Order: sequence, then structure tokens, then C-alpha cells
Amino acid sequence: EIDFTLITNGLSETTPYGIYWRADGKRVYITGGSRDTVIQYESTGSAFDIGALNFMKEFDVVNEETSPYDVLFTKDGNQMFIVGTQVDEINQYRLSQSWDVGTATYFTSHSVAGQEYNPYCIQMKPDYSEFYLGGGGSDNIQVYSMGNMIDSTPTTIIGDVSIDGANIDFKNTSNIKISS
Repeated sequence: EIDFTLITNGLSETTPYGIYWRADGKRVYITGGSRDTVIQYESTGSAFDIGALNFMKEFDVVNEETSPYDVLFTKDGNQMFIVGTQVDEINQYRLSQSWDVGTATYFTSHSVAGQEYNPYCIQMKPDYSEFYLGGGGSDNIQVYSMGNMIDSTPTTIIGDVSIDGANIDFKNTSNIKISS
């Protein structure tokens, strides 16, 4: 259990939902319902020491998601993904400095409303080929084949989709192929 009163600099999320540890255990990122942000902490003790956290930075995601439930990073820390229950999409951010949420900028979103209208959690296959999305709307784990989504080059989407402006709605399928 995190005792937020022990965190150096004290900034905390009173209703934490999502947590992501960097692989070395020296940084942790928390999302939740009270701040609509991603909060970045540094472990000042040993790796993965949740009792020795120091607040570093906070990144506001309220323009894209007012109820963020989970946060995910690419293994190099250059991209961040947020899911939540208000807009039912995967929000993608680029970080100009790896693992530093203070340098994050919104990049794009990927609607999942056709399959999951209450997304709570997200995981990524290590080779970036698929996202796994869970939630309370469909009571299933949805699998999205994301191909080159991690790359910044334009993509062509093949599958049962609806495109409305910048919004992409994946329709009743878990096998979407994206290629450049």
C-alpha cells in the first residue's frame, strides 16, 4: 500500500487506478480518478521500493480523457498510452525525452468504443504488434493488431473500420491490420 503522506514533495492521486513501473524499478507512473493526470515518481530507495517515492512531474490528460484508468509506455519510454472510461479510446503521446512525462505531447487517439465502452487496462506485446485491452463494457479482453502504430510514418488501415475526421472506430473485429 502506498502511504501518500510519505512521498517526498507530497503530490498524490487519491483514487489511483493505473500503475506502470519502468523496467529498472527506479520510476513509477500513476493515473487515477481524482487528478486526471499521469504522475511520475522516482524511487529514492532500492528498485521497486514503493515506500521511498519522490514526486517528479505531472502530466495533464484531461483534454483527452477525464477518467484515466491505465498508463502504458513503450519499452524505450518515448511513447505513452492512456485508456479511460469517458472517451473509450487509446490516447497516444510522444515524449521528447524518454520516461519524462513533462515532455509529453498528445499525438493521436484510437477509438475502441465499438468493442469496449469501459476500458480499464491496457498492455502491449513486447514487439509492439498487438495491444490487449480489458474493461467492464464487453467483459472480454480485446486484441488489436497495431502494426506500425509505434512508428511515426503514415499508415493504411485495412479491416472493418469507420473513419470520422481524426477518429478511427474499429468495428466488431479484433483483427485490424495497420501497415505503412
